[in-house]
Amino acid sequence: MGEVTPETVNGLVNAWLWGVDQVDTFGPGVVFVAVVAITWRALNRAARYVERIRHRIELGRQLADEQRQMAEQSAAIDDAPLIPTRPGHDTAALDTCNAILHATQTREETDQP
Repeated sequence: MGEVTPETVNGLVNAWLWGVDQVDTFGPGVVFVAVVAITWRALNRAARYVERIRHRIELGRQLADEQRQMAEQSAAIDDAPLIPTRPGHDTAALDTCNAILHATQTREETDQP
């Protein structure tokens, strides 16, 4: 906190005197209501702060879970067998891909005016 100035002290004294005046006017129940109101506000603020912290923790957990899943999928892709392209292997998948590519290229060539 900063330096305590005479204006700060004056403000605190005036607030205290105003509070005493309110108690004299309305009775000690005003103090109880004020304490309850201040406590209510402080607890609501604390609850929002805790909720923000919990939300950040949950986001961190989700991020870690997604990173783990991505790493597992990357490892699965790396470990997956490649399309066989060597002579003597089954080339049905590669032949299908080439047929689709050739049909697409032929269609594009015939669609042009």
